[in-house]
Amino acid sequence: MAGLLRQRSLSEGLWNGRKGWMAVGAVVWGARGVRWALHREERVLLREVLEPGETVVVREIPRQAPKVKPPKKAEKTKKAKKAKKAKPAKTPKVSRATVRKQAKAAAVAARRADERAAKQAKKLAKATKPRRMAKVEVVEKPAKLSRKDRKAVKRAARQAA
Repeated sequence: MAGLLRQRSLSEGLWNGRKGWMAVGAVVWGARGVRWALHREERVLLREVLEPGETVVVREIPRQAPKVKPPKKAEKTKKAKKAKKAKPAKTPKVSRATVRKQAKAAAVAARRADERAAKQAKKLAKATKPRRMAKVEVVEKPAKLSRKDRKAVKRAARQAA
């Protein structure tokens, strides 16, 4: 229902200029915006009280690079058939200037390929780094005294005074 109202408010209110639909759109889209703003992405995995001397270690397991599937057998055979059918091209006579241009173009292409590979390696290195640190609060609670011990402490305080 809300999806229909959102769609109708856009078409009637925003594009056709009908003020009633514009108001409906403000309410429906506003509710969606509030829901989005209040949505929490963090999840509590563990909540415990730490005793004196205990420690907390927080770490992130790095993501692994996606696995590439090898080509299927049918693809291999198609490529092999195309390669067999292809006739070797006759090599035309080429001037020295053309050879120099081709060599220069090959060098530029190789440099660009190296730059792309370095950029890709940099991206993969970033993927394994932790994105953000987790916030950890350590709360130490004082040990609770039994009723008997509390009375003893009060008595000792009275006697000392």
